[in-house]
Amino acid sequence: MYSWCNYAEYAGKIGPTLFGYEVGIGDIIDSIMAFFTLISLILLWYSIVEMKRDRDAAYRPSLLMNPIEYTITWNDKGEEEWLSSSKPQKEGSVNILEDGKVHVSLEIPVILFREDGLETISIVNVGVGAAKNIVFRWNRNNIDSLQKQLLEIDSSRKDFCSVDKNITFTINKHIVAADMPKDYRLMYMLADAKQTYTIPIPTSYTILIHEIFKAAKEKEKDTIAHFTLEIEYTDVQGKRFSDTCFIFAKKVFSRDDLNNKNCVTYQLSS
Repeated sequence: MYSWCNYAEYAGKIGPTLFGYEVGIGDIIDSIMAFFTLISLILLWYSIVEMKRDRDAAYRPSLLMNPIEYTITWNDKGEEEWLSSSKPQKEGSVNILEDGKVHVSLEIPVILFREDGLETISIVNVGVGAAKNIVFRWNRNNIDSLQKQLLEIDSSRKDFCSVDKNITFTINKHIVAADMPKDYRLMYMLADAKQTYTIPIPTSYTILIHEIFKAAKEKEKDTIAHFTLEIEYTDVQGKRFSDTCFIFAKKVFSRDDLNNKNCVTYQLSS
């Protein structure tokens, strides 16, 4: 016959069974301790992740565009003041070849735009952290997109714009040439909207947008022109971000619009 002490000693060695295996009390205690240790590690990992998120949020820039309005006026020939008052430059050349032949290129009056900036947009950093190494990159499909928007209103403007090394426009008897859109760079943008930064819009975009609104005015149509700006930048930690900004040009009405048949006011916004 077993005594109570002998039974307790036997139970401590044998313990309950799990899946047919005998489990001792010590093993059960070790398993419970391991479980709580795992839970502690999970909670610690979650706390570290949350701290990292809070730190990233504390340095996160956020770039936004301020809405801005522009007014277009033009004469009865469809020419804006910048065009009618511009003096064309004549481009031509005479080359004497090695065999004595003379190669002559015709002089064509061309209005050249070497720099952008007929119109601009303003951008601020409303985030809590400064932005660094900012690159503003105009989407390469913007010209084609704006051309299609113009043709949807006036299908007779097929030959209005041509793209090669430069972008060339034919406006009445004028030929206007603009450079291809280029990236625009800033070293930094301060946080909390402390400063507004101005970005020049490619001249080719401005010309196409104006022609869209002028054609819409003549056809008595309301329209919205749109194009895309891609922005890449880093925060102060060196973490890289990229945003795509869809910019819309929408006609707005003012007293000038009502009094002047050759006038349109529109707003650029994102």
